[in-house]
Amino acid sequence: MEKTFTPIDIFNYLAAQVIGQNDVIKTISVALYTHIHHLRGANILLIGNSGTGKTSTMKAIQRFYDHDPSLEKFKGMAIMNANTLVDEDGEVRLSKIFRTLENNARIALGEHVAPEALHAFMENATVCFDEVDKIPSRIQGKANVTGITIQQALLTILEGEKIVYQPVLFKRDGQPYSITVDTGKMLFICGGAFEEVYETIFSQIVNKKDDRKLREESYFDFDGKMHRVFKLDLKQNIRLNDLFACGFQPQFVSRFGAIAVLEDLKQQDLKEIMRITPDSPLRYACDYFKSMDIELDLTEDALDMITEVAAKGSRIGARAMREPFNKVVDALKYDPFSAGLIVERDGKRLLVIDKSTIMKRLSATTTRL
Repeated sequence: MEKTFTPIDIFNYLAAQVIGQNDVIKTISVALYTHIHHLRGANILLIGNSGTGKTSTMKAIQRFYDHDPSLEKFKGMAIMNANTLVDEDGEVRLSKIFRTLENNARIALGEHVAPEALHAFMENATVCFDEVDKIPSRIQGKANVTGITIQQALLTILEGEKIVYQPVLFKRDGQPYSITVDTGKMLFICGGAFEEVYETIFSQIVNKKDDRKLREESYFDFDGKMHRVFKLDLKQNIRLNDLFACGFQPQFVSRFGAIAVLEDLKQQDLKEIMRITPDSPLRYACDYFKSMDIELDLTEDALDMITEVAAKGSRIGARAMREPFNKVVDALKYDPFSAGLIVERDGKRLLVIDKSTIMKRLSATTTRL
């Protein structure tokens, strides 16, 4: 019997894997519920700074489809860069989407997947386009032919169109075998940083050409000195006209049932990401030292310091943690035994990195630079 998922069920699964973006995950959960119940209007436009979780969200969606057998027919998924739809001659090839799905079907369902199974795999698929912000219709005030062409091509499939596709797998009587895919049954998620939108709104506010306001934040540095910064809360300030002004056609934007803005990650979010996500730099470092029979012990105060530094680089999100963390850890990878940081405890060798180690090594690196 097919299991029934509610938006709350979907949220609970996704929120355990995507940190600090609960409002966006609620929107995604409604879209996935809409999709698996064959309802219309599920497409989503994701907007967020680099490192805030766009790609992590896309990967979490794939794991959601994979984790329950009743979702088998929805596990077809393709994650692509929007610009890859253009060939060397400047022509947009929507067939690349279906070719990618066909290749993924052969991986997921086997090399000899049946035509009917391939058709279901494609027609119920979720297609994610990353860096869609790189296809504006104008760049620096001049027409961007490539962007215009891609936006126009995507309009067709985002709205829902029956596309005839010839799989490379099948032939009948020596002739190409065609299947007709109704893209109205597919879910499309387009994501991008939309830096120009951010910069445009920020400039309008700073130059007092807009009634919107920046958000004031304060923080203390390592010496106890307080600093004030002013940031743009894109989620609270973005308007559809901002997208139009930055080269995205009204017809294109209107094809999305929801626009979801990912928030800049706070320090506590970064700590959770560092601790539990499968692709965190801490996880990679632990695996590395484990191969030498060493357990990496990053103390709480060290983690606080790393994430505090990273939180100040909010425009690159979780990626900001890699720089301070890797500056410390990379210097230990060649010869961890001579660093004087390994202790024996309960029969185990622990490489202990505390706050003083972080401060000392970051200071030394900064001095060399």
